[in-house]
This record gives sequence, C-alpha cells and structure tokens, in this order.
Amino acid sequence: MRRIEELLAADPYFQAQAEKTRKLDSLREQLMTLWQTEIKAEFPHSSDADGLFGNGLLDQLLETLPKTRDEWFRKIPQSLRVSVDSKLVAKYLDRVLEIIAEHDL
Repeated sequence: MRRIEELLAADPYFQAQAEKTRKLDSLREQLMTLWQTEIKAEFPHSSDADGLFGNGLLDQLLETLPKTRDEWFRKIPQSLRVSVDSKLVAKYLDRVLEIIAEHDL
C-alpha cells in the first residue's frame, strides 16, 4: 500500500488530477454556500428545482465551467437555462460566473 502511495505521489498526471478534483470540490462547496446563505435568503420561495443549481445545472456548471455570460449561453443547454427563475439569473449569474473564474480550472 505504501509503495502505491509513493508511486502516485511521484506521478505528475495523478497529482494534477487530484488537484483538479480538490478545486472542483472547493468550487462546488462555495457555490452551495452562496445558494444557502445568500440566494435562498433573498428568494425564500424559490425551489431548488428553479434555482441556479437545480435540475442538474450545478453539475453542468462544474463540467463546462462558464466564466462569462457568452459562455453561459454557449455551454449550458437551453433546456437547463430555461428552468431557472429569471430573477435569480439577473441578480446572481454574474456572481456565479466570477466564482467559477476565480477557481482557475
């Protein structure tokens, strides 16, 4: 077991993948914190399904990592975008895109 750990520690590809996983986990956590502490407080009647991270949208954001509104429209399928409350998009999309951009993925 120790030998395997040593080999993995010396493998640059494995280390790069591990770092990417850590950054994605951190990004997911930061976005969920935004949802729970700010967005839900401002939009208490909004359901998780029509929120910025509902119906698979969070996974799509983490997979495609849009950093601008243009990328939001190009990378996120319309079927996911239309399910989001437009008031949430107007108020928080730029903030979400900034958070994604800050994570340098």
